[in-house]
Amino acid sequence: MAAGVLLLLALGMGSARGAEPWDNRMSGAATAYEEDRLADAEVALREAIAEAERADLEGLRLAASLNALAILVGDRGRVAEAVALGGRALAIREKKLGPGHPDVAITLNNLAGYRALEGRQGEAEALYLRALAIQERALGPGDVSTVATVRNLAGLYVGQARYLAAAPLLARVVRAREQSLGPEDPGLAAELNNLAEIYRLQRRASEAEPLYRRALAIQETALGSERPELAIVLVNLAGLCARDGRYAEAEPLYRRALAIREKVLGPAHPALARTLEAHAAALRALGRESEAAGLDARARRNRAGAPAPAGR
Repeated sequence: MAAGVLLLLALGMGSARGAEPWDNRMSGAATAYEEDRLADAEVALREAIAEAERADLEGLRLAASLNALAILVGDRGRVAEAVALGGRALAIREKKLGPGHPDVAITLNNLAGYRALEGRQGEAEALYLRALAIQERALGPGDVSTVATVRNLAGLYVGQARYLAAAPLLARVVRAREQSLGPEDPGLAAELNNLAEIYRLQRRASEAEPLYRRALAIQETALGSERPELAIVLVNLAGLCARDGRYAEAEPLYRRALAIREKVLGPAHPALARTLEAHAAALRALGRESEAAGLDARARRNRAGAPAPAGR
């Protein structure tokens, strides 16, 4: 959850007579959250909950505090506590606002994420679907909150290897982002890469490849040729080419990705091992055994955390 979310929760309810102590505690929690003082943020949110319970500030302020604390403790790995807090917030919002209100959908979306973390995917799916139905009716299919829920539901399906269900949802996210941000926005590249990955997993290589290449072109234009995000798409596209037997196309893509990751991580980082091995496999397929052996040796050293041989 982004740091700005708690700030919005603190300020978005507006002021009301008798609500000033609650506002102060919520604002304090937002400040602490933005400064990464999570323990202080939690204290302030618990004080806000106590204040709302004591003053009975319309119930909705209590729901906002409960929802904010659920987000905070959920991000800190206390999922069962997040579920309990989110459930209280949901009950209040459904009673005060009605079951079709967008704020109810927000709480449902959060609860779905926690249920997924608990391994209760069936419940998570039902909650996401309910949130999505509310948002589509109340906000429209292209609203940013609706699109976020679509993405979350797709992520749930991907985690279950339900690629057939995930693909149309991710395609919908791409269309929505294109319409709202434009076809060249850098944020669109990640969505294109995600959809391409699903097509790859479905063995729809001819549909995946143009999406990878489009994502790559957007990133190169908007971000430059050495950003870490670029390496992700380069490796994915290289893998697609390699699986198709197009090693001459895959090899320079792996080489570019490796150069970017070496610059970011350093040449001996363990996270480079997989890229080194994939690059080595492409070189070996091209008959460049000596180069491939050198990269494999590097991959083994990186995994072991061993330094490079002297003189290199």
